[in-house]
Amino acid sequence: MSFSDLVANLLSKVLGDYVEGFDPSNVEMSMLEGKASLRNLKLKPSVLEFLQLPVEVKEGRLGRVDIEIPWTKLKQESAILRVGEIFILAGPVVTQEDKTAEEKEQEEFEIKMKQLEMAASMGLDQPTSNEEKTDQKSSNYFEELGMTILDNIQVFVDDIHIRYEDCISNPSKPFVAGFVVQGIHIQSTDANWEPKFTSTQQDVVYKLLNLNGATAYLDSDSPEFVKRDKNEDFNSQMKKMVAEAHLLKGLLLPPLTGRILADV
Repeated sequence: MSFSDLVANLLSKVLGDYVEGFDPSNVEMSMLEGKASLRNLKLKPSVLEFLQLPVEVKEGRLGRVDIEIPWTKLKQESAILRVGEIFILAGPVVTQEDKTAEEKEQEEFEIKMKQLEMAASMGLDQPTSNEEKTDQKSSNYFEELGMTILDNIQVFVDDIHIRYEDCISNPSKPFVAGFVVQGIHIQSTDANWEPKFTSTQQDVVYKLLNLNGATAYLDSDSPEFVKRDKNEDFNSQMKKMVAEAHLLKGLLLPPLTGRILADV
């Protein structure tokens, strides 16, 4: 495994379950500078499945991903992951009868892809025993290095907007609802919650999450629906609502700022 493979694996762990057609080989990478970037990604329709709600994603976009890894000081300095413009538009679930042939075909394709991923995770695509013996020492080194990076990575997330639009459940009373976050910063700390680089030998990893501009809204008074004709229009509409969160109609609470402490 090379350093470029290490970066690809890290990005796969972070993005693989959420980004449609994610291919680590397409990452723009400058190995000398320890930087990699991705732009204008499409999120999977299953991105909100973990909520277990009767909703489906109509449109999902991830504007940018940047990662910086200090190759020469991996055991002293944190890698930095910057993610921006996470925009998700959801709506009520369309019944199977209402789905087009193209949508059904896409669902079948995604099921097959998940089956292939499951086969891979069970070891059906693993190298032979001779290859394992040859690469074991190198693999262990990079695995430990990868864990160190993940335990200490600083994560910056800007411009999150998850929006639900519904004109089907009650056609006479359409409504929109959403959740907005202007910024999130996650970093590792010591037991006193002071930012600090940690080692893989520690039994507990402490994380500090700073939250900025988090709010929610619900509007059933002549709501305006987001246009999805062009990606640029969709992104600009969703981003504008994040920037002007305090002006959103039906605001349920003023934009909040705070922090969360956790040990894992």
